[in-house]
Amino acid sequence: MISANTQRRLIRLARKGIVNKTMGEAKGVSCRWVKIAESWGVKFTPKPFEYLRSVFVNQRRGWRLGLGPYCFGLLKITIDDVTYHGYITQIAQIAWQYCVDRGISWAQSREVFKATIRHISRIVKKELGVTAYDLHTENLGFINNRLVITDWGFD
Repeated sequence: MISANTQRRLIRLARKGIVNKTMGEAKGVSCRWVKIAESWGVKFTPKPFEYLRSVFVNQRRGWRLGLGPYCFGLLKITIDDVTYHGYITQIAQIAWQYCVDRGISWAQSREVFKATIRHISRIVKKELGVTAYDLHTENLGFINNRLVITDWGFD
C-alpha cells in the first residue's frame, strides 16, 4: 500500500501526534484520533494493548474485504505515567459529510444507510465472525468514493 520509508515517517508523526494531542481531535467511547498527515491519522487509546490489537486486527481484516481503511504500525507510548496504544489509519470522510457535500440531505442519507448498515453488519458477521454492535452512520465513511467502516471496536 505504501513504502516502508513512508510508514516509518508516519509512525514518527503518530508518536508526536499522541504526545501533542492526548485529548485527540475526535473521541469515541474507547479510542481517540488525531490527523497526522493529509490522508493519515493515528487511532489510540489508554485501554490495554489487547483491546487495541483486536480493533487493529478487525480493521485489517475489514480492509482486506474492502470494508475498512488501510492501517499499519501498532505502537506504544507512555505520557505522564499513562500508556497509550495506537496504530496508523487512512482518513475517511464521514458518511454524512460525504452526502451533504454531494447535495444529499442528512435525513435522506440516513434512510439509505439504514439498509446499508444491515447489509454490512451481515457481511461482517459472516466473513469476520464478529457482531458490529456499534455500526451506525457516524461510524461509516468514504475513501475514494468507497464506503468503509471507520470504527472497528466491536466490544
